[in-house]
Amino acid sequence: MTEIVRCSLSEIVEDLAKLETDCIGLCIDQKIEELYPNFVQSLESKLSAKKKSVYRYSYKAEEENKSIQAFTSAVDFFISSGMHRKGHLVAIGGGITSDLAGFVASSLLRGVNWSVVPTTLLSMIDAAIGGKVGVNSQYGKNLIGSFHLPEKIYISTPFLETLDPLDLMSGKGELLKYAFLSQDIEQMIGNEKNFEEIIFACAQFKNDLVEKDFKETNLRMVLNLGHTFGHALEKVCQIPHGIAVFWGMYLKFELFSKGQEVEKLKNFARKIKFKVDDEFPWQNFSQKEKDDFYNYLARDKKKISASEIKIILPEEDVEQGRANGRVKIKSYPLKELKNRFEKIYEKYN
Repeated sequence: MTEIVRCSLSEIVEDLAKLETDCIGLCIDQKIEELYPNFVQSLESKLSAKKKSVYRYSYKAEEENKSIQAFTSAVDFFISSGMHRKGHLVAIGGGITSDLAGFVASSLLRGVNWSVVPTTLLSMIDAAIGGKVGVNSQYGKNLIGSFHLPEKIYISTPFLETLDPLDLMSGKGELLKYAFLSQDIEQMIGNEKNFEEIIFACAQFKNDLVEKDFKETNLRMVLNLGHTFGHALEKVCQIPHGIAVFWGMYLKFELFSKGQEVEKLKNFARKIKFKVDDEFPWQNFSQKEKDDFYNYLARDKKKISASEIKIILPEEDVEQGRANGRVKIKSYPLKELKNRFEKIYEKYN
């Protein structure tokens, strides 16, 4: 299984230099090259000093570049450079970079080992963990890919010091789902524990869950809390992924809960300084935007038939009247989701 390591930038360099291979491919976000030139140079120098061949593939990590064309370009680069099956690929960047690099590692020469240095909050707590790798299709996010676990994930929070505020907010939106999945994390957020400790707890929680259900046959599906509606909102409203997941949870709780989960979500958001806008993303949907929203829902990966989709919800504890850190997975007809959404839409208009 994957090992999650908390470390400094210099410790990442030292640990990667110990890899038992003479060939290392770096798939690195161009922004990281610009922001951390000393780190990149130190890494390459250390690897070269250890007599390792280093092949660096620079990648402009933007959602539109997370494509089958980018995948082909990266594979061709590493093959032409001389990468062999005993080589090791290292992804350095956010979730887009690790998704692409992991997919490359899973396919290159029928699979090579790889590790991840996540540089965004979203990738530290979610995207880099679990071995779900791939690229987007014109029909939706992450519809082309595979499962390929990294050997190590290096959590180094100094990267967050240069993170764009919007990207930091996106990571916080994704992080909030863990408050509904883990009582320990719920308490950490509620008690406003050190944020670095919360980050590592979220990463470890997901990693432990993946170990129990690698191929997402059942238990691991709970990590998709907020994602069914979130992915649709992300596409229609053109908002960052983690922020869309937050609103996906908000909308889901509005549609299916008795109200306490919405207030709980808003309270947790305040605790970690996640800004909740007064206007909901779906509030002023045109008819076309609503139609697009329904179409994205209908193409979600959790669809189990032409007319039904799986939804992840907090499971209310009857005695305590709260989610109590547990969730349930339930199938709903797409038609029912549409009807429920129409009622909520009318509520806000």
